[in-house]
Amino acid sequence: MNTPYKVTIRPDVSIVCNAFRPGGMDLLMQGMHDQTHKNFEVILVDNRYEKRHKKVMQWAKHYGIKNFYHVPEYQRNGKWSVMAHGWNTGFMLAEAPIIIMLIDYAYAPPGWIERHLENHKGKGKRLVMSPHCHLKLPAIAVKKPVDMQSWMQKQYEKRECCLIQEPWEEYFDEMSIFGNIFDPEWLDNLGIEPHPHQDPKLSIAKINTTWVRVNNISELPRIPLDYRWMHMKNESFLQDTVYDVGGIDEMFDNDKGPMDTEFGFRLQTYGCETIIDRMNPVFVLNPRWIIGSMPWGDKDVSLEGRWSFNNDGIPYQDKRIKEMNEGASPIANSYDLRKKREELLHWKKLDVVPTGNLG
Repeated sequence: MNTPYKVTIRPDVSIVCNAFRPGGMDLLMQGMHDQTHKNFEVILVDNRYEKRHKKVMQWAKHYGIKNFYHVPEYQRNGKWSVMAHGWNTGFMLAEAPIIIMLIDYAYAPPGWIERHLENHKGKGKRLVMSPHCHLKLPAIAVKKPVDMQSWMQKQYEKRECCLIQEPWEEYFDEMSIFGNIFDPEWLDNLGIEPHPHQDPKLSIAKINTTWVRVNNISELPRIPLDYRWMHMKNESFLQDTVYDVGGIDEMFDNDKGPMDTEFGFRLQTYGCETIIDRMNPVFVLNPRWIIGSMPWGDKDVSLEGRWSFNNDGIPYQDKRIKEMNEGASPIANSYDLRKKREELLHWKKLDVVPTGNLG
């Protein structure tokens, strides 16, 4: 029987990052090191857990990040990505009253945590959506010669069928894919990358980039926006709220569909005030040109019986939204996150989480 895990000092915020690509650890670590609010924890849920756990924990110690937890998804599905399961794993391991979602390959600048906390102070149920600014990649370091332009184009157009079809570790380091470890000073010299296909937030990202770099524009108001601006890259909400709605719908691990906007709709249906705070961006060194964000098949093709985005994922979302508009419960999944959480919390005191029975 596992000894119950008990938190000694509850953090103010739990930062949950969900990763499946090699590299990007230097951006995450630097951002967490630079935070000016120190009472936080980081939960990194990693599909590449077995390949880099020891080194990840060494880096977290080197960067001085005290409450850092590196874990696999609570359940996997062979070669397929399980991002919904990954996010839910992080939510269930979170100790803080407020959870922030953070995309991989993102640098969170100083003051980022305070801004999220400020947005929730005395506000009750709230979904706070903040921008992510895609920046062009600096020089890439590879382990053996490769035509990077052809590689990037292939990844962008093809989006491999599953997570194991490309031997990524033969080309890229697990911790950082750049010639040097990420330095925040790079941000001043990296151009803005147009958002790939689904993110209509470039103008907001430009405003934030200007504000962060030269600090010469006035405060932008926090404005109400609906769930369609939910992108699961820089959002925050109450821990209790995400438990009450059952987390992210794991049906989307079937495997393509708008899990972000469907999650946002359920939070909004549950009664969350939804706002966007345009003054609190994270900066993403756009990894989609290295490994696409959908490496499990082309967006509109069903491979090996998996979902396509437009033929399966969108209709499922529309069906769920219609049901909820007609009074159905916004709760997702067949299990209770609070109960499942009790089965997982002991992971936080393990040096290594066993992965042999995760699927």
